[in-house]
Amino acid sequence: MSQQKLFELVYILLDKKSITAKKLSEHFGVSERTIYRWAESLAEAGVPVYSTQGRAGGFAIAENYALDKTIFTDEEKCSVVSSLKAVAKLTGSECSVKNSAEKTVVQKLSRFASKNTDWLELDFSPWNPQGKNINEIFNKLKNAVIEKHQIEFDYFSLNKKTEHRTVQPWKIVFRGVGWYFYGWCNVRCAPRYFKLNRICNLKVLNKKVCMEEKKFGTEQKKFYSAEKEIPMIEITAQVADSELYRIMDEFAVCKVEKFSLETSIVKFNAPEINWLVPFLLSFGSAIKIIFPEKIKKQFSIEVKKMSAQLKEK
Repeated sequence: MSQQKLFELVYILLDKKSITAKKLSEHFGVSERTIYRWAESLAEAGVPVYSTQGRAGGFAIAENYALDKTIFTDEEKCSVVSSLKAVAKLTGSECSVKNSAEKTVVQKLSRFASKNTDWLELDFSPWNPQGKNINEIFNKLKNAVIEKHQIEFDYFSLNKKTEHRTVQPWKIVFRGVGWYFYGWCNVRCAPRYFKLNRICNLKVLNKKVCMEEKKFGTEQKKFYSAEKEIPMIEITAQVADSELYRIMDEFAVCKVEKFSLETSIVKFNAPEINWLVPFLLSFGSAIKIIFPEKIKKQFSIEVKKMSAQLKEK
């Protein structure tokens, strides 16, 4: 009797007041004789399994062992199953069933959750089909973290450089709207976060992690990125309502006020980095920078450069 089936049998007995050997044999696809043998094995292991005779008879577990059947409350069961479904969706383990006779842990536990466990659906697949590589990177990193193996990769940082890094990974983190992993960077000799979609040529090394996360105490609570701290700037702009969603998708919007029939005044915080002005230029005439002056000036300079290039042609 495998541990997997043992767990499932115990859970069925905890969940049901009584269940016949016939129903159990149909469920597991084994003979009733095998079910009796499994029940004997559970009893020998200290699980108070007993059988009753008659029309309503069958196998059951003593009430005092079942702890009033609240090892998990209905709410806890729902939370556990929903969480397992999310992890299965991300790692692809939901598709790893070897044959139709076997069920994943998620499928098994779902039967015992009386509340709806499908209240939340998580899909980590990127909209861009090319981004599916993130799932491959995620699974490689997951194995490296679990097995405590160091990794190496090429990293595209904000300073437009491609750097080769060797890192001792500690955990995978979902922060804001992106996936990162956290670990000890052998190049910087410090803990760092790395964004998964900037990683290329990832390799898992046959070398064990020797720096442990717990050594850093409160240090680990800080968000150290692979780049220097990025300064933020508050921008006020007049934006066409048809383009507001783009601002809200990319930046932390502080305030939106209606300005005219088709435009609004938007105040938002943005990272003060080299792609900011080119990104704002992508709005064309749908945006007008009001504040701060330096962004207005940079915006104006870029517009003049573009205009000069068009005249040259």
